[in-house]
Amino acid sequence: SSGINAEYGGSGKKSAGGSAVPVEGLQELLESSMQTTISLTELVEQQTQKISDITTFVDEAKEEIQAMKLANEEAMSSTEQKFQAMKFENEAATNSTAQKIL
Repeated sequence: SSGINAEYGGSGKKSAGGSAVPVEGLQELLESSMQTTISLTELVEQQTQKISDITTFVDEAKEEIQAMKLANEEAMSSTEQKFQAMKFENEAATNSTAQKIL
């Protein structure tokens, strides 16, 4: 229609249906769509990088936690062994003292 054609400032072509197609308006719309697509692609790339950084951080944190758990288990095992050794020595000393008294 001539109103649409005038709105976009172009001289439209007649389509199969007989209505005017604003060529300049379509070019502007295409350029705008392309800019939007480029902007969205850049945003997706930024968000993808952020997700990758977070995933790497979480993986490293999991490894650190696992290493800390292992170190803690080893320390607890060592402490338990020391406790058992001291308990055995204490029982032996108690038995020895009891035998001397008797």
